[in-house]
Amino acid sequence: MSELNHLSCPFTWEMERVCRTPDSLLNRNDGYAYDDSDECDSGIPLIQLMYTVAKAYEYAESNCLEKAIKEIYESEKLFNNVQTNIPKDLSMEAVEHIIKASKCFILEKMDKSDDVKNILKTIPSCKKSPELGTLHGCQSAIWHFYKFAGNEKAIDCVLKAIQGNPNNAIWHLLHAKCLRRVRRHACYRSTPSPQEQSEFKTAFNISLDPFIGIYNAQMYREMWDTQKAKDMYNTIFNMKPNSCSIYLKLALGFIRCKDANKAGKCLDYVEARMPKNSRYLHYKGIYLDKCLNDKKGALDHFEKAGALLNFVSDLSYLQLQLEIAPGTYDPMPHLQIMMQRYEKFGGYRVQDILLNMGTYYMHCKHDAKNACKYYLQAIEVNPRSKGLRNVYSHISNSKNNIFERLNTHIIPKLKMQENLDRETSEMVKKVEKYCKLYGTDEHMSLQEHM
Repeated sequence: MSELNHLSCPFTWEMERVCRTPDSLLNRNDGYAYDDSDECDSGIPLIQLMYTVAKAYEYAESNCLEKAIKEIYESEKLFNNVQTNIPKDLSMEAVEHIIKASKCFILEKMDKSDDVKNILKTIPSCKKSPELGTLHGCQSAIWHFYKFAGNEKAIDCVLKAIQGNPNNAIWHLLHAKCLRRVRRHACYRSTPSPQEQSEFKTAFNISLDPFIGIYNAQMYREMWDTQKAKDMYNTIFNMKPNSCSIYLKLALGFIRCKDANKAGKCLDYVEARMPKNSRYLHYKGIYLDKCLNDKKGALDHFEKAGALLNFVSDLSYLQLQLEIAPGTYDPMPHLQIMMQRYEKFGGYRVQDILLNMGTYYMHCKHDAKNACKYYLQAIEVNPRSKGLRNVYSHISNSKNNIFERLNTHIIPKLKMQENLDRETSEMVKKVEKYCKLYGTDEHMSLQEHM
């Protein structure tokens, strides 16, 4: 149906490629904390709405049409929620356009042409600047879900959104988060740029939204201004938000600011409402470890969260075990459990596990052959991943460039062996090829990062 091609929604935004990246939304689990993107549990209803639209698109592209239409029904419910408290400088007509346009594409795939024709008659026409601004802003939100695969497009769209809706706090927040992502990709411990700071502050000043305030506190923490971070956490705490997501972020903030009393109160709020949530279990583990020095209780909570597919909590469990029993704890059984849990997700999780396995054989067993084997498998997950050249290992408690380690330690050690078997010789050749192709800066690309 040619009329559909003139609509604005994920089906017309040329998003087919991102569905096939490791950052596909259908590949997600609760291993959330790698970049603090907070996509699906966002405290911003409009972002939640756009997440359901993005999932509907992915399901439709995977030909799971019943699941796709179910997500659209969910987005329609969220649309009604957004209408009860419309964000400043937002066109609800544009939001309605995106939902209905997406619904039309899905119904067309389901051979329901009559339903499509009826909906087409009701879709708002978005031609004015405020409406176009919101279309661009919603598009930016959806591109932003795809992390580095969509970050460039997210920035391009959000700048257009701010032109059309300059007083919309969500667009300023999205722009700031995109800038933060680029900055931390280049240097994880860098400080926010003046532009990033301005955008976070603008978003909060427009909205006075506690969820956005959390990002301002995080910004001050990354600027090493602990007092301003703590002041912002206290400001949000005193606003008495009614969101478990916000209280979890507050808990982590207070733990980092060494305010055990308020961290405990925030966790108590969440425990009363969602005691089995994996993020709650993980943060409670951090609280028990850092604030109460209860290592056994912390390990128990980390283990429970890991069993719920919380990847970061699994790493916390590994790290604490190594801290408690350095030199005697064997991490390999837990790494094997993690591989069983996360292998189906692929991407950085599997790569991280394989890198830790390689380091285990190198650091603990002094076994160059098996270290090379697992490092090779990690490289093959994504040879362009920045993590390969700046990876922190919980096992060695150090950062390493895997290509450098292979070139200077492992490959020479293997080549020194007499009568090297054919399998190992072929493995060494393959690793040398990867080191030559991807071991230097010029072969790194932001778009190709996982």
